[in-house]
This record gives sequence, structure tokens and C-alpha cells, in this order.
Amino acid sequence: MKNPKDIRNRLGSRLLRLALVGTALCFSSSALAIPLLETFNISEPSRPFGGRSASTSSVTAYYNPARLTQTTESFTFTYLAINQNLSINLGDRPKGYDVAADVYRARVLVDGQAKGLAFRPYPTRQIPEPRSGTSINEVDQYTMIGFASKYFEDRLAVGMTAILPVGVFQEQSPFYVDERTQFFSNRLNFELLGDRFKVTTFALALAYQVHERLSVGFGGTLANNLISIPQIYLKDAGDQEEAETNPQTRVEAIMSPYMGIVYHQDHLEISSSVHFPSKTTLEGKGELRFWDFEYPDGQTYLKQDFSLTFLDQPLRINVAPNINFNLSGTLLEIYSDLAWTRWSTYTSRHNQQPNDWVDTLSTRVGSSIRIGSHQLGVGIMYEPTPVPNQTGRTNYVDNARVGGQLGWSWRPLSSLTGLEIGLGLQVQRLLERKHVKAQYDPSDKSGNGLLDEVPDEAIDVVNNLSLESAKGLQTNNLGFPYFQHGGWLNSLVFTVGFSPDHK
Repeated sequence: MKNPKDIRNRLGSRLLRLALVGTALCFSSSALAIPLLETFNISEPSRPFGGRSASTSSVTAYYNPARLTQTTESFTFTYLAINQNLSINLGDRPKGYDVAADVYRARVLVDGQAKGLAFRPYPTRQIPEPRSGTSINEVDQYTMIGFASKYFEDRLAVGMTAILPVGVFQEQSPFYVDERTQFFSNRLNFELLGDRFKVTTFALALAYQVHERLSVGFGGTLANNLISIPQIYLKDAGDQEEAETNPQTRVEAIMSPYMGIVYHQDHLEISSSVHFPSKTTLEGKGELRFWDFEYPDGQTYLKQDFSLTFLDQPLRINVAPNINFNLSGTLLEIYSDLAWTRWSTYTSRHNQQPNDWVDTLSTRVGSSIRIGSHQLGVGIMYEPTPVPNQTGRTNYVDNARVGGQLGWSWRPLSSLTGLEIGLGLQVQRLLERKHVKAQYDPSDKSGNGLLDEVPDEAIDVVNNLSLESAKGLQTNNLGFPYFQHGGWLNSLVFTVGFSPDHK
């Protein structure tokens, strides 16, 4: 019979394999939330940042469903290109903080018995992936399809918008934000960008005009709770490439609701909406069986469970005024929105909730003017970051953003009065940030400070003497001693819409 201790020492690689199998299987189905729309506030090109406050297109089915009563029956096709030009730069590591190769001999005494380290880092020089900064310069493309339709003397409106990434149905890339990244990619990533945009999403909503001045609306996006149960049998623990696998999967769909209200009188309009929290979860419950193996009491397999969270969007509430004027045939709109987001409840990809994120209040302001068959718009925005300075163990990467957009649309004054095309260009600047790790304090037992990956009291298992290389702080934390980050988000929007009943 194989030594159970030797077999357990091999289970780490098996856990990673199980996680990969479960992730690949479960994400063959869609998981739906719309961080892309939250980040860029995409609307008609000639109404920059007007999704919550001024939009009359089908995209308002997501931002504020009550605004659907302000739309005409329409079908819209949108092409969207987004360039992420981002960088994360790491500070040079000072000498004296590396994990030495003799960490493999390190043990700690517990009740007089030598036990393995609670955290088992790689020797710094043996980390598989080299320590380096992150540089991203990629263009992602999307198609958006939307429609709006009205019934019962135009008092009831239905709208839908869908976002389809070009070339990928869905992509999720979990990563660790502390010293555990040394076991995997060994790089830092932007927390609220990247793979949060690469998902096929749908929003469906309806609105009803309860009074000539008041409309209400309700909508929802679809989210999935995914469960994977990879069952694996190993006939020889020494040959883990020879295995029988029988993975089980289950998808549980849930709706993530939102609602809105619009009040308008003369030239003034006030909109408000509430989006309730939404996220997608992946639960893995690995079952690993061996030939001729003694399992713990009450079990017939070894458990290897994991839990991941993707596309977390917390509670959002916004208020959006809009003023419009008719100046001798020239139509002018001035609009804005103020949006509160409860980021203090955010859950990271590895299903951990940061204890120091803060709620944010963002704002967008825009104006649009129609002259004849042309409409022009300009807008600005500011989005603060919920992430405080990363002086301790975690390395969450996020920036405050400022941005602007210019847009134009054209509706021909001909028999094709229902046709409209538009073009918009948006630029967002991620304001540069630098995080310097705080002085290491060995008396801090909160778990928020830097982790000494080889405790000072470690001994050498060969001679039972104190391990000299363990003295002081040893860490492979990628953010140590400091890191800084920033960049640009640029987007191009092209739309073609048709409203057969437009006057």
C-alpha cells in the first residue's frame, strides 16, 4: 500500500488540475452581468454618457428601463472597439528579503513536534514565472444589438440590448492579489477591467407610462451559479497522468433585477434607477479516489473544494436630470447623472471580500445639440476608485478615471427618415497611482499586513537548529516594496439604427 503521507504530498498538482477541468466545463454556458456598460456608459454617439439621463435608444433598457417610454420603435446595430492601453510597474526588490532555497527544510515546532510551514512559498529564485511588470495594449471588438417596441397606445414599451464579444463567447481569468500569485502567473492585474468585459450579455426590460408625466420600468439580466463536481480516480498515485475522470456539472440561472422611474414636466426631466447586486459564482467540489487508500473516517474520497466569483457588480443607485430647449428649431439638451455604487460589499474572483474598499460617487455631464439632420454631442465623466492605498498584503489594482467623449449622428432628410447613423470617440485616463508597502510589523496579527512567508522561529529539519535564513522578513509578494499603475481606455462607437415610425 502507498504511504498516505506521500500521496497527500502530491495532491497540490491534482487540485490545480481539478480546478482547470471544472472551470473549462462550467463556463461553456453564459454568465451575465454588464460591467462593460457600467465602465463606458455607452449610449447614442451624439448623447455622450447619456445612458442614464438622456438616451432614447434601446440601450436604456439596461441603464434605466423607465426611459423606454421616451423611445420610438427601433432596431439598432452598434459596432464597438475598445483599446486597453495599461501598465503596472513594479519597484526593484531590495536585498535581504528573498526566500532562500533551504525553505524546503524549514519546519516549526508545535507542542514539541516539527510541523510543516503554514504557508509554503517557493524559493524566490525558483518561482516558475519571472517577476515583471504588466503591459497591456489590446483592442477588443463587440457588436451590440438592440430593439424597442411599443404597445397599448404607446403606454407600454419593451426593450432589449445584447452585447456580443467578437471572437469569444466568454472569458474568465481568476488571479490572486497577494503572495499566492507566485504559484501561478506571478503578475498583477487590473481588478475591474480585463476579463470583466469579455462576456456575452443580455438585458431585457419593460416600461409603462402611468401618467403623462410619469413612467416606471423594470428589467433584468441573467446570472448563473455554476457547480462542477470533477470525479477522478487514480490507480497509481505515482503516475497522475494516468487517471479516469467523470466530471459532473450543473448550471443554476438567477435573475439580477433593476428598476427605474422618469418624471418629466415641460423642459425638465428627472430619472432615477436602482440596479441590485449581481455576480456569477463557480463552486467546485472535487472528489479524488485512489486505489488501495485509507480515507478519513466517514469519507470514500478526498475532498478538493474551491469557490470563485466573477463579474461582481454591487448595488448601484443614480439620479439623472435632463433639461432640453428648442431655440428657433435648434434642439439643445443638457444632462448629467450622479451614481452611487456600494463597492464596500465587493467580492473578488477568489471569493474574498476586501475589508477596506469604499463606496463611490461618480458623475457624468453631457450636452447634445440637433441642427437640421445632424446632431452633435460632448460629455465628460469622473469615476473615483473604491480601492484604498495597498500598503499591506493585498495588491488590488484600480485607478480613478476621468474622460471625455465627442459624438455625431445623422438622420437623412429624405424618404429614409427612419434611418440614423452615428459615430463617437471616447477617451478615459486612468490617473496614475503608486502604492508603497508599509513597514513590516511582526506584532501585527490582523492578517492585513505583509506576510512573513518563512517565520522567524523556523528550524532546520535536518539538524533541528534555528534556520538562519528565516530571520527578518522574507516575502515573494509581487507588490513589495512598491508598485504603480495607470493608462488609457479608448473606445470607438459606430451605430446604425432604423425607426420606421420616426417623425
